[in-house]
Amino acid sequence: MKKSITALASIFLFTMQTPKKVEKKYAVNFAITYTESYCMGMRPTEQILKELSTPKQYPNRELSIIKGNGNFNSMKSVFVGKILTDKNGFAKLNLQEGVYSIIDNEKAAFYSKVKNDTIDYIITSEACVQDWIKRPIFTFTVTKKGANVKYQFNKSCYLGENASQCISYIGPQRP
Repeated sequence: MKKSITALASIFLFTMQTPKKVEKKYAVNFAITYTESYCMGMRPTEQILKELSTPKQYPNRELSIIKGNGNFNSMKSVFVGKILTDKNGFAKLNLQEGVYSIIDNEKAAFYSKVKNDTIDYIITSEACVQDWIKRPIFTFTVTKKGANVKYQFNKSCYLGENASQCISYIGPQRP
């Protein structure tokens, strides 16, 4: 009987501990757009160039959010979540006050595609590629008012152009 009372008292005291303070989260609205590079042969008309440089909504774009403003480090970075833009290029996430960085998931997907393609690509430095993949594309701050994050990608003809110091294209001549 004494053990039962002691056990109940322990459970009661354990449940009566001060609850952890839940930090308030604020609405963060994302608007993701893109422009495009001209990737064809002959010189484009002014109208085509204007159309390509006009920002368009970026639907179904997945991005990862980490806490802080440094490179992603799987051992130290705090992964907060992912966003996936809707058909209009918008996404919403609730976050605590602080500084956050956006990591581009397509970089890792591109690397996965080319790492075994020794016909069209040469990886000049594995460390350089890993740094490129982990480098945030954008940093933003969430305040008590929340945040409105706008980011514009430029869809280049070849994603690897942004890692040209790390990945060299050696395939057939591009059009």
